[in-house]
Amino acid sequence: VLWLARFSRRPLTVQVGAADQDQANELVKSAKVWVHFNPKLFAHAGKDVVAINNHKIVGPLVDIEIIATDVASSHGAKPDLLILNEVHAITKWEFCENLLDNASKVPDGLVVVLTNAGFQDTDAWRWREIARTSERWTFLQYAQPAPWISAAELAEAERRCRTRSRFLRLFWGVWPTSGMGDAFDPELDQAVQHEGDGSNPVLGTLMRQGYKLGDQVLRHAM
Repeated sequence: VLWLARFSRRPLTVQVGAADQDQANELVKSAKVWVHFNPKLFAHAGKDVVAINNHKIVGPLVDIEIIATDVASSHGAKPDLLILNEVHAITKWEFCENLLDNASKVPDGLVVVLTNAGFQDTDAWRWREIARTSERWTFLQYAQPAPWISAAELAEAERRCRTRSRFLRLFWGVWPTSGMGDAFDPELDQAVQHEGDGSNPVLGTLMRQGYKLGDQVLRHAM
């Protein structure tokens, strides 16, 4: 985004959606660090050509707005580029829908949606599956620990995480499956005792969390 702010050859309007104010602040802080330590890229003739003020980044031809869910957001804008970050952590889903509706007003616009693994049967999961199965989207998934994490650090993280579900989500990109009250799915679930009415069993007490990576069931829920 900073590269666009500095070198874009045509006017661009960019919106970046953040999960909350804290994340928006982190994005601004990261941008300031990049600009500060790369003066040859972001300055010309001794003057800054990229300005960062509050939650706006302004370049010669580019206007970038960083919007958080917990503050007033821009409605009706027409961004050439929309970036939605950490959507699994966004609780006000109307915020995402409004920004994506805005982006739909631009015929040749670009939308980038970024997320860590969350839980299945959520809004983030629904959007993920739409993108994964649609020819309109390019779907990229990195479902393994970051390359700089050593085996020893990974083992420590597994012991540190309160639940295995958390560890698999954060480090292996696994989206946990069924939860209490969900319909029983024999492809995903194993039962000790069925609950529900007749031929419509549901999950009662969840004794063991299930996990799924893409279309592959790693472990059945019980």
